[in-house]
Amino acid sequence: MRTRRPLTLWKLLLIEQLRLLALTVSIVVVVIAFATAIDPISDGKLALLDVPKYVLLAIPPMLAYALPFSAGFASTLAYHRFNQDNETIGAYASGIGHRAMLAPALAVGIALTLFLAVLNDQVNPRFVREMQRLITRDLVRMIARSVETGNPVVAGGWVLTADKAYVLPNPPPGYTDQARLTRVVALELGRSDIPDALNVVAVGSSSQADLWLRRVSRSDGAADGSEAIIELGRTVAQPRGDVSLAFAESATLGPIFMPDSFREEPEFLTGTELAGLRRSPDSIDSIAFRKRYLAHALAEPLVVEAIREVVDANVGPNATGEWLRFGFLKGGGRIQLLGRGLRPTPEGWEILPWDADGVRVEYIAPRNTDDGWSADHGIDDRALRRDVRLRARSALIRVNLVRDERQPELTISLELRRTVEDTLDGAGERERLVFASLALAEDDPVARLESVPVEDLLAEARRRIAAQEPGFEQIIRPAGDLENRLHRLYRQITSKSHERIALALSCLTMVATGSLAALRLRAGSPLAVYGLSFLPALFSLIMINGGQHYAHRTGLEGLFIMWLGVAVPAIVALILYRSVARH
Repeated sequence: MRTRRPLTLWKLLLIEQLRLLALTVSIVVVVIAFATAIDPISDGKLALLDVPKYVLLAIPPMLAYALPFSAGFASTLAYHRFNQDNETIGAYASGIGHRAMLAPALAVGIALTLFLAVLNDQVNPRFVREMQRLITRDLVRMIARSVETGNPVVAGGWVLTADKAYVLPNPPPGYTDQARLTRVVALELGRSDIPDALNVVAVGSSSQADLWLRRVSRSDGAADGSEAIIELGRTVAQPRGDVSLAFAESATLGPIFMPDSFREEPEFLTGTELAGLRRSPDSIDSIAFRKRYLAHALAEPLVVEAIREVVDANVGPNATGEWLRFGFLKGGGRIQLLGRGLRPTPEGWEILPWDADGVRVEYIAPRNTDDGWSADHGIDDRALRRDVRLRARSALIRVNLVRDERQPELTISLELRRTVEDTLDGAGERERLVFASLALAEDDPVARLESVPVEDLLAEARRRIAAQEPGFEQIIRPAGDLENRLHRLYRQITSKSHERIALALSCLTMVATGSLAALRLRAGSPLAVYGLSFLPALFSLIMINGGQHYAHRTGLEGLFIMWLGVAVPAIVALILYRSVARH
């Protein structure tokens, strides 16, 4: 005869578990949410009026930690009370087995696991982002707080220190906040090859400075953030590249862009966004600027080869007469030249003459010129304001790479010597004419390499280093830096994804351990029984969080630690199950 399902028993156990779960989780999660607000309040990052909103935003993320403990506690008390009232003896006597007794607990555990999986993957990252925006939106007060505590303000490539900071009301149109700083010192930092050492390239001091902030939203997919403009009063400064001090009535710093950090940290991203970040890691700034730096380093020898390929095609009886074309990085216009071959010299790469008259050069001026065009083109001669044809006895090309990790720039400069216009005789000869800030107008290697996926770019760098091609020493450091940061990002994505799944599964193991401990220890007190299930639960959360941080730093070893936090409570639950089944 087939045994009927104990629906009434399941209903009673399920209602008791849900009642205790609702009571416990509501208390625990509110306490934890309030605890998260203490630190930003004490640091002055959160206004008191924003505390209720911050606490409400913190409740869903805190459920990831409160719900497993609360579910384990609810299952333990529900089954322990059921056991102490001798209901289990009656159930066993009526033919209801221990597996049927555990069905409500397992149903609650599976439902909460699925709920937590969705919560951790899709909901919590959005709420954490809003919590951070609530803290960082009042950026000017954070700056004022840093000044009051004696900490420097780091913004972009600048470091500012001040004696006092005053937040002012009614900012100008277009700005969200304003402040006034007194006794200000501003340092502009450059790249330093020495760890923990500052390379100060410019410094200025003033008795007073005004600061304005505005929010910036970008449409190109880059991270949003804030722009700061700082106007110093009567300033004593040491400008970049100078050794002497200078005085100015005022000096303006900025706009200094301070991006939001939400896209830089996987904890702020949903599972879908993490998958997209793995496919396109250069969508975040920490990878993008390193990729750009490596692309410029890889492009340096390719630029020379592209130039050589064009001018070498003009050598021999089958010369094509192909012009070498350049564009200006700033402003309009174009310049092209015709020569036969390329020769290395100590000063750069020399373009060999096309014929007896030398190298032929054509300069096409920008269509909309103004008084400042020559500065944009790096030409120290305002006579070239129109399209002109030139002949130069020699032409020298230099490829210059600015080795700045965050703002690399690969430019070409063209120096013409003993140059005359085609319409003039030798009396109009210029001894030296320089065109700076040039780039190849066709098939520019820099633009091509910047569009290459980051993994393919690293593969090309590894190939050149392994083959020890010319200039490979210059790409070892940027390639290694990008590869290390990329692996770190991948580890962070993997560890965060595993952590979310492990936290969800820990809810099921805690519910199972609590209910089995209650069935096994009928004579024990509720506190002692819950202690038996609480310790594995605590071990689980410690191992999961510790494993996530360890996996972020090292990789697979951390994942083993993380999943050990799920496996150990599961093994404890299995041991308790075998003990319950045996008795």
